[in-house]
Amino acid sequence: MIALEALSRVYRSDEVETTALNDIDLEIATGEFVAIMGPSGCGKSTLLNLLGTIDRATSGRYLFEGEDITRRDEAALARLRRDRLGFVFQSFNLIDDLTIEENVALGLAYRPGTGRRGAVAAAMDRVAIGHRARHFPHQLSGGQQQRAAIARAIVGEPQLILADEPTGNLDSENGGQVMDILGELNREGATVIMVTHSPAHADRARRVVHMLDGRIALSAQRAAA
Repeated sequence: MIALEALSRVYRSDEVETTALNDIDLEIATGEFVAIMGPSGCGKSTLLNLLGTIDRATSGRYLFEGEDITRRDEAALARLRRDRLGFVFQSFNLIDDLTIEENVALGLAYRPGTGRRGAVAAAMDRVAIGHRARHFPHQLSGGQQQRAAIARAIVGEPQLILADEPTGNLDSENGGQVMDILGELNREGATVIMVTHSPAHADRARRVVHMLDGRIALSAQRAAA
């Protein structure tokens, strides 16, 4: 699904230059569950942002299903995000003055077609949050908010789910439930790429990529259970 070739990201401010990613080569197959680990500041979130086309590489190539999307214009990247990608964030990023149902529906905001209400209801039921459809984010626990955020990410049935510390703000029980959901989505065919600091949660993935100083230090297949 994904091939990165000599991908680098350099940030420049006045006369200061910071290399966030340095010559990354990485392949991720369709249907994989990959965890990305490493110390703070090693480039994990930058890599995830590049994979999600939220940011652009300074140099190198990003091939998505064999097509180099590095130089695609923003409209084309927006369509890719809309149709193929789903995002889950540590801070949930729900809109406070919208109900949970309305927040989940934002995942379909720029998609044409009908059947939105049924798709939203199905996504909420999938993560056991349908009974909270009319509530607002502040009325939910952290675990419920993250399940709502996952429902928003999957309502459009994306092929690739990008999760940035999805359990970082949750206790162990709720974090485990979120990992159960991501594992189930992966078993049903979605490719999942997750940034995490948790070795226990990384162990749920099929492969763990370790980063250090903007480079890939190790990419190891997890032993079968």
